[in-house]
Amino acid sequence: MRYIAKKGISDYSVLISSHACEKVRYASLELKKFLLEATGFEAEIVVERPENPVIELIAENKYADGFEVTTVGENIVVRGNSERGVVYGVYALCNALFGLEFFTPEYYSIKKGDLPFRQLNITVKPDIPARSLGIAPVYDYIAGERLLPNALRMGLMGMAEDWGICSHSYFKILPPAKYKDSHPDWYSAGDDGKNLCLSNEEMRREFTENLYRIVLDSPKMKYYMIGQEDSTTYCNCPECTRAIKELNGSFSSMVIQFTNDVIREINARLKKDAPERKVIFIMFAYQQTLNPPVKKVGDGFESLYRGDIEENFAVMLAPLNAQSDFSYFDEKNHTSFGKTFYNADGKATRDILLGWRAITSKIFFWSYHVDNTDWFIPFDDWDVISENYRAYVKMGVHYLFEEGSYGKYIPNFNKLRVYVYSRMMWNVNLDPQELINRFMEGYYGSIHVKVRRYFDFLREHCLEISKKQGRPMLYVTYDDFDLMSAAKYWPKDVLEKALELYNDALSSATPEEYERFKEEGAPVMYMLLLDYADSLYAERRIQYASFITDIATRYNYFENCEAVLIPNFNRIKQMAAI
Repeated sequence: MRYIAKKGISDYSVLISSHACEKVRYASLELKKFLLEATGFEAEIVVERPENPVIELIAENKYADGFEVTTVGENIVVRGNSERGVVYGVYALCNALFGLEFFTPEYYSIKKGDLPFRQLNITVKPDIPARSLGIAPVYDYIAGERLLPNALRMGLMGMAEDWGICSHSYFKILPPAKYKDSHPDWYSAGDDGKNLCLSNEEMRREFTENLYRIVLDSPKMKYYMIGQEDSTTYCNCPECTRAIKELNGSFSSMVIQFTNDVIREINARLKKDAPERKVIFIMFAYQQTLNPPVKKVGDGFESLYRGDIEENFAVMLAPLNAQSDFSYFDEKNHTSFGKTFYNADGKATRDILLGWRAITSKIFFWSYHVDNTDWFIPFDDWDVISENYRAYVKMGVHYLFEEGSYGKYIPNFNKLRVYVYSRMMWNVNLDPQELINRFMEGYYGSIHVKVRRYFDFLREHCLEISKKQGRPMLYVTYDDFDLMSAAKYWPKDVLEKALELYNDALSSATPEEYERFKEEGAPVMYMLLLDYADSLYAERRIQYASFITDIATRYNYFENCEAVLIPNFNRIKQMAAI
């Protein structure tokens, strides 16, 4: 029998190109690391084909992140459709050979021993071609080509990886600090210049020129966001007001027209200056542009925007004001367009999202899965993942970004969330509940049943809040709903019962399991201290406050970050000192 490695000895080496990119070099080092850990064999990485058999890593230049792992004679070939695909292919090879599985970027399972050679024929293509999570520590917002080990190990990319410019980009392309004093009319009237005046032709020419330079200066990038700023307002100057009226009264139509005009001019210039470039430009369907300019016709939608859309025009759907306790595509899911959630202007989220398919077939998606008033509060959307993800594939979603607690690591079962979401992005037909069980058993070991009981108790209470009390799981807060952390939603006896389940799990944990699980009690202690501190015995109050303060210090919650409430942690820190 032939062996890849036996008793720490092997005649295999890892072959990469002498011109290999950073990600392929990283993939070769990962392969070397895990081969050594599994078999005791330290592979040599070579750039010229030797006489002995090799594991060869090859990157192709395609949009998708799929890969193939095959055997050719005694050689093994990992061929990635992209540079990232090579890394993912290496992890798939390691899984096939010795069971490597990442539960978190740092914690994984691996089988050790001799490694027999066997035939391999693995072909994998992700259901969502480009995938990213806005959850620390797999999140990165810097545009361009990035090496993000935490994301790669979970089968992900950075939020802005492959992007020449991303997110809210109007002011990145036309910075107010550079232009506003000399060209105040380029910026929106009536809202202190929080966006651009899209009817201004002089502005559009400069905007187009600046974006074109960005495209030329980032030749390896695929995606370019032409995204309005994060504001609910837009320009109300006479020219914009008249243009909106002429475009069916839809500001979305005006943004489509502006974006499409910019794309058309850049496409014409690229055809002449860089005909090999294939890029996609994206506009936001977000806040004031979430509503598509369409009308419902039978079971479908008809576009009310009459212009021709450029072939590489895409839209990023970002249903900020929708519910998260129902699938976005459930007929009960509601999107608000007012201060109160259920208002006359609200719409079925499904109709909004599917309506955009009448505008363009290129769909990107920016989803939300936390309560952005406070990332420490348990948030339940576990039962809607399958329906959402299968609908994304049916819509043809190319890029998916799941926004959560991105700025700081929050011990609110976010390691579990990264595991489940990342695997669902590759295969939308997986069962989230089975993935939860797999993570629990793989990560928490002997206490996994008790941890699952604690997790389910919190999840079921969130379901009760949304179903019985009528307080939906929302990313933003409305005037007609109390904060999710309010005592009315989390009675003291519920929190005490949760802590009882939490402590029961810890009581039988090994030291390693204890360390992996202990921080997950933080959200419950946090709410007890905020809402019921006066009813806790001093010893317990100080114990919980010290525990939360230690976590807040470790992850720096005393530094400004969206949805990490510094006053709450300062108050808890004072409790710990008493």
